[in-house]
Amino acid sequence: MRSLAAIPALVTIAMLAPASALPQRPPGIDSTRIISAPPGVQVRQPTVLMLTDNTLFPDSGRSASARDVAGSLGFTFKAVSSEHLQVVDSRYHAVYSLPSDVASGYLIIIPGRRPDLVRGYVEPDSLRRRIVRYRQLAGPLVSR
Repeated sequence: MRSLAAIPALVTIAMLAPASALPQRPPGIDSTRIISAPPGVQVRQPTVLMLTDNTLFPDSGRSASARDVAGSLGFTFKAVSSEHLQVVDSRYHAVYSLPSDVASGYLIIIPGRRPDLVRGYVEPDSLRRRIVRYRQLAGPLVSR
């Protein structure tokens, strides 16, 4: 008998609940936003990325000396914008992002290894030492 007493309560609750949900209004045109992130920088070989806030007019003297240092050690060189930068390691499909407080400097990376971040611009000799040390820690430059 006890179970029969609960049936009217369930019927009452079912009658109070709406039969279907109210249709939602589509968002207005003014409220629709499209956020597109720049594509990630693909790294397929040992690379030095010069991080700058303006890739259209990088400091030519600084970039030329850094390019020479990187090239002499077997690294490619590329100037990239540090804003929303994502670096994609093609060997392991790893994606690296910069800390938000980094606006300039260098990112040294060999595919399959964690990158080394140099905060701020440094002299060519200091950059050479950082690349040499990174390469020693990463192992020999071989294609796999």
